[in-house]
Amino acid sequence: MEARQYDAAQLSSLYTVNDACSAKIIRKLSDKVTSTDQMRAIGFRVSVQHALYMAEVFNRAGIASVAVDGTADNADREVALRRLGQREINCIFAVDLFNEGLDLPQVDTILLLRPTQSATVFLQQLGRGLRRAEAKRC
Repeated sequence: MEARQYDAAQLSSLYTVNDACSAKIIRKLSDKVTSTDQMRAIGFRVSVQHALYMAEVFNRAGIASVAVDGTADNADREVALRRLGQREINCIFAVDLFNEGLDLPQVDTILLLRPTQSATVFLQQLGRGLRRAEAKRC
């Protein structure tokens, strides 16, 4: 029996028109973190369109955010990571980036808002927020 694959385009279309779901994400996030102004988050998205949509939704809610995807050059990625580290922004929405091979100890919040059928990818994404860092409470 062949495993079913997610249709990324279909999911993206669904996720980028669901303002009620986005509002719920922001409410739940506000309930879970001490301060969205102080968090350093990475949100893993299903598509570039989805990342751009969520960055816009978060920015409208007063949570400074950017979207970064695989087409961004290294300089743009580094600028986004520097801005996150300095709390100029509070969230980077990533598409096919930052899953592995990158140590970001300052990240304290992970938003797993995309499906995956891979336990390895799930653990790699989760691991972005589990690194120890000075002044990081949890």
